[in-house]
Amino acid sequence: MLVIAPLILLPWPIMFIGFFGTAFATAAYGVALVREESGPVGTVLAVTALVLTAINTEDERALLTIPLGLAWLAVGAIALLRRWPAPIRARGDPR
Repeated sequence: MLVIAPLILLPWPIMFIGFFGTAFATAAYGVALVREESGPVGTVLAVTALVLTAINTEDERALLTIPLGLAWLAVGAIALLRRWPAPIRARGDPR
């Protein structure tokens, strides 16, 4: 995604490749999350990335980008919560 995303900044034919490449790379990452963690967030990320291919920035279809952003926020929140340090256990606690 780091290689494909900057292509969106280039002129028309290359921007098209960058946009769809980013959408399909996001969908592939969502599928990888599903296979690795079996959680619903990967499924939501993959589906919303595929829905992203139907956007049009000139009308209300631009709102289709909102679920993708929310799915990425959920991926980040889950990653952050998994790395959050465990509470310090009291002395003498055998667990």
